[in-house]
Amino acid sequence: MEDAGDYTNVVRTLDENGELTIIFAEDQDLKAFEYIHLNSVKWNWGAPENSEMNEFKLMKEVEAQPVAPNAITADFWKEWSDFGANAEVVRAAADAVVNLNTPCNGGAVLAGPGGGTVPGNIYADFTEYAGIYVKGTPGAPWRGLFNRQSMEDAGDYTNVVLPLDENGELTIIFAETDGLKDAEYIHLNSVKWNWGAENCVMTEFCYIEKTPEVEEDAVTPEFWMEWNGFGADAQIEKPATDIVVNLNTPCNGGAVLAGPGGGTVPGNIYADLTQYAGIYVKGTPGAPWRGLFNRQSMEDAGDYTNVVRELDENGELTIIFAEDPDLKDAKYIHLNSVKWNWGAPENSEMNEFKVIKKTTSIITTNQTLDDENAPMFNIMGQRVDSSYKGIVIKNGKKFINR
Repeated sequence: MEDAGDYTNVVRTLDENGELTIIFAEDQDLKAFEYIHLNSVKWNWGAPENSEMNEFKLMKEVEAQPVAPNAITADFWKEWSDFGANAEVVRAAADAVVNLNTPCNGGAVLAGPGGGTVPGNIYADFTEYAGIYVKGTPGAPWRGLFNRQSMEDAGDYTNVVLPLDENGELTIIFAETDGLKDAEYIHLNSVKWNWGAENCVMTEFCYIEKTPEVEEDAVTPEFWMEWNGFGADAQIEKPATDIVVNLNTPCNGGAVLAGPGGGTVPGNIYADLTQYAGIYVKGTPGAPWRGLFNRQSMEDAGDYTNVVRELDENGELTIIFAEDPDLKDAKYIHLNSVKWNWGAPENSEMNEFKVIKKTTSIITTNQTLDDENAPMFNIMGQRVDSSYKGIVIKNGKKFINR
């Protein structure tokens, strides 16, 4: 309690930039302590005469924030051999940052090289993505510097400046954005708030994946939804997760070909095929295709319609629901899961899986049309309304809402 006694003496030299950072949890003299009590600060004996301390600040402990699905991180930025379409990665960019939840003014770097300069060979390559999604301060002017045409911090680039909407959201689809839609590649050099912004915050920064190009009638994972029941009157709650459609993949009996990939098959996870005439399958000749339809329980149990059919000598199978002995009297066609039946030839493959559209324009009582009032979801499974811009899922189908 007096001006004496033991204490922890921490002596550190300011670096060539006149800076010193001490992280208590990492400092060799302090990391083992349960508390940090600072009694006094002095220049150590032998300090240069007239030394000055110009800044002295605390660093707040920041809790780790969960990373959003499809989040763009500093790891996206690389140093490349060039700035063109044929450039190759040299190494990870040394000082790239993504500043989320940090109030910034116009000109401040939100993502990209944090040192101020923006050379043309430091960028995040988004050529294989459909676009980007930003969330932050409503009305803030987001600015992206794309496709710089110089290895230095100079040269032509594409400047994209767009405001976040009244909900603080911005979706940029590259194929629809002026300056980018005709570009051979999408290289994002840097992101900033445009001049005039004050204390604006970017809270989310995500990439939007391209929708895989599939045949028009192909059955895809987006067909499967999570419903509030298993009957004819069930309503969609959200897109189902962990759904697979395994094409061109050697599988044995019991392996999941389409549907929930986790092993369990609850009755409220299914693809509603009521509006279709049937399904077409192509794969290994003679392989026993097995479809689990119309499960009568919300759990991985309960009665279901088990349809087992062999692919013919050409490796083809067509099931017309209205003619199939196990399905023709059903009021609805809910496909829970597809597997090869037990005893299937080893390494059997399903190469094509398609729905067959009804050709008649007459709507019977057993048919359902796409519901115009059905809920919409973004690619992260979050429910959205009609004002949302970007890729959405509705009635089990993926499209771009403009």
